[in-house]
Amino acid sequence: RDSENAPARAALACVFDEACDAASALGQLRTLDRLKPGQTSIQFSMGLCCERVLSPADAADYYRRAIELDEASVPARERLAAVQLHAGDTAETIRQYEAICRLVPENTRMRTLLGALFCRAGEYDRAIKEFESAIIMGPDNWALQDEHCLQLVAEGKIHKAIERTQQTIEQQGPFADLHLRLGDLYSLDGDDALARKHYLKTLDIQPFYLEALIRLATHHLLFGRWEESAETFGRAAELSEWVVVDYLGMGVAQAAAGQKEKAANSFDLSVAVEPNSTLLHAQMIRLHWKVTRADEMIQWIDRFRHEGQPPDSPDNNSLLRDELECHAERVEAEPFRADVRLHYGVLLRSAGRLAEATRQFAHAVKLHPTYLPALVKLGVSLKELGQDRQAGGVFYRMFHAEDQQIDFHYRLAVQFSQRHRLDEIAKQMAPSMPEELEERDIRYSLALSLVNMGLLDRGAATWRALSRTHRIRM
Repeated sequence: RDSENAPARAALACVFDEACDAASALGQLRTLDRLKPGQTSIQFSMGLCCERVLSPADAADYYRRAIELDEASVPARERLAAVQLHAGDTAETIRQYEAICRLVPENTRMRTLLGALFCRAGEYDRAIKEFESAIIMGPDNWALQDEHCLQLVAEGKIHKAIERTQQTIEQQGPFADLHLRLGDLYSLDGDDALARKHYLKTLDIQPFYLEALIRLATHHLLFGRWEESAETFGRAAELSEWVVVDYLGMGVAQAAAGQKEKAANSFDLSVAVEPNSTLLHAQMIRLHWKVTRADEMIQWIDRFRHEGQPPDSPDNNSLLRDELECHAERVEAEPFRADVRLHYGVLLRSAGRLAEATRQFAHAVKLHPTYLPALVKLGVSLKELGQDRQAGGVFYRMFHAEDQQIDFHYRLAVQFSQRHRLDEIAKQMAPSMPEELEERDIRYSLALSLVNMGLLDRGAATWRALSRTHRIRM
């Protein structure tokens, strides 16, 4: 109704975005940019829409403007890097990732990606430095120790250990490993709520803390939350895999730089570290499988209650056989799913059937040539089988993607990118909407967009304003 109404334009842009109409959303954002010039979030959102309408050059221009307005805009730098990598400009992609690493130095994942980019550019000495940094910066390498606290735990004085750790946090600050220790202590004390609170606080401070994910997954398992445990073990397996990738990347860069002995050591270290990933991955698969057999386990418990003694239950070996049979059937039923073959390979590997596992990993890579978990497992398995030359070829492919593969993944990411990415626009415009505004449909659309984006608190505030203005019953 009012062409100069900025909140209305923001709401319409969100609605069009949710309807997958990027062209119309872009039109609304351009008008909004004229009404509210100099907004980083508007430039960023226009860049996203340009990518969706297949105008990457225009998208890059908008991302550059967003960065000019806010040099600390990591999302804009990430998208600009993706666009430029797709365009073949590896140097610009590297510059953006170098800036991101300066902005978020604790993010080891970004350093791994930067190392891979240096490999692609043939700057192997710089690649080695980044992979080394990613490994050294792992939280497990700098955890604070408290011998007195450990002694209290050994003596069974859990409450005193909790008090001491809380005092340490007050004195030294909210370090991730201190909250992890507190989560462990509450878990030992049987306090589920506080244990979860501190494990999640640890991951909030340091999202890439592998040990924290493993502890949280184990805690979920102890309290019978199998699905949550499986999901968390899955995240831990993925993170553990990135540690392997760091060692492999360092080995590839060292080999290319002529440092043959160091490269061999790095590859050996990757083989030594990888079993952690397989173990976590297998645990995730097993828990998902157990969830599917929950009804059978409930029947087993009911028989125990009624008969007064437990019937024969399968041992771990027979459970593993059942899992392997189940996944073999899935591979036969869905032979073109790379993830199914990867999971089957992981179970075979954990059962010691390395040659069979390697064949499944090779099938997964054939189906999906850039499937990182499958590439890692295939390369490491080949090396364990003594096929070093073939393993080296797999490792090289991991850090030297072909142009057509980059093009495919870029287009796929844009095509299936998560909607509701215009959240910054909605967050900025919602507070500026005046209370006396009568355009009910505008506020309604904005509230709906906020809720759909998962911004429940802001959506609720908009609903309350709507109800006050129009006396709507909530």
